[in-house]
Amino acid sequence: MRFPLIQADENTVNKINKSEDLVKSPTPFMNVRAIAKKDYDTLDELRIPTFRPFEVGMFLYFDRHHANGEKFLRGEIYLAIRKSKEGKWAIHEISTILKPSDQAESLDTEAIEESRRILTLYMYTYETKNQELLKQLGWPYGDWDYEKFYKIAGSKIGGYNNSIATKIEIPQHSATKAHCLTTYLRRQYGGRPISIGRGVYITAKENGKWRWFLSGAYATIHDYSNDV
Repeated sequence: MRFPLIQADENTVNKINKSEDLVKSPTPFMNVRAIAKKDYDTLDELRIPTFRPFEVGMFLYFDRHHANGEKFLRGEIYLAIRKSKEGKWAIHEISTILKPSDQAESLDTEAIEESRRILTLYMYTYETKNQELLKQLGWPYGDWDYEKFYKIAGSKIGGYNNSIATKIEIPQHSATKAHCLTTYLRRQYGGRPISIGRGVYITAKENGKWRWFLSGAYATIHDYSNDV
């Protein structure tokens, strides 16, 4: 793990500054002392939907069993694993969704629809440079430097106009949280494509309202300036 480590249990973000803090006061998800000694976990699936030379976004699924083999908990975990300047890979962000096993395959319509709405409007803020809308969506990182973004987003083609979500998937979610996978297209004035990207973004429900919660990992999967 890399410290400071960002770890989100349900809708609470924890910043853990050093390993000693984690051992001394572990967050609920990482508190192995709270697990019955005879309970055990089994890894079900690993998905790596985004990757680039210094960052990987990973979806992890596991099941927790009682000693008699009975499955009682489903874990859906998002991990951001990054490479340091020294060349060492480590977990940097963790977001957890834990739910009863009998709800493992259930779909929560509100979580899916609200997450889609937030992500669609988030893409729209790039076109309109709308800081107020970004705040309304729950963006936690302050004002976004749209002018700087426009210069970078045009790649070698230049003339960035907007970003649109071409596909939004919600592979991990509960009634109050969602780990979202979005594929998006950046376009030049007139509609010429610039690049295709894929990112993991996290939404959550707080005080009855859905909001942007955390940004995860992203990658450019097609750069049209490389086309011949």
